[in-house]
Amino acid sequence: MSLRRVGLAVVVLAVGLSAFAVPPPKGGWMQGKSLDRSLKVLVMPVPDGSEKREGVAAGSGTAIGAGVRDYIIGQRMAAMIGDASKLVDAFTEAEAMKCGYVARTLITEWEDNATAWSGKSDTLGVSFELYDVASREIVASCSYRKRSPSFTLASNSPEQLIERALNECPGMLFRGQR
Repeated sequence: MSLRRVGLAVVVLAVGLSAFAVPPPKGGWMQGKSLDRSLKVLVMPVPDGSEKREGVAAGSGTAIGAGVRDYIIGQRMAAMIGDASKLVDAFTEAEAMKCGYVARTLITEWEDNATAWSGKSDTLGVSFELYDVASREIVASCSYRKRSPSFTLASNSPEQLIERALNECPGMLFRGQR
């Protein structure tokens, strides 16, 4: 094999691997705050994401909300999806359900491209906030943005990025908390 082919192979490999580089989520716990796993979490309904050109991505909020609830349950905490879409109403609902936390998640970016033929990545961005019901203060927050690889032989969608987004954010908040 010629030196030119080896050099080309190295460049192609480096570019390919860079598509999988994932920036860490941003955020963390507010100073002096920590997780109390004995408290239940009320997960607020998540509004559907919206694509730049295609409009509302119907069902995307429901998928993220269920994913957040399931993630929290997987962290050995009780969690349920509430009905209140406003934070002030969610606090009232959480008190009635004897929940210690309210979780609010927003889809900050949802882009579903025909990646297999267009070469444009799908994108999912989320922000997650955890509030203490008793004090009505935010105790932790994070945000995360993930793009699918630009080159793929199969069809992708932002839905395929949900599990990764939840493992990173709110995952970063729950890891290391006892």
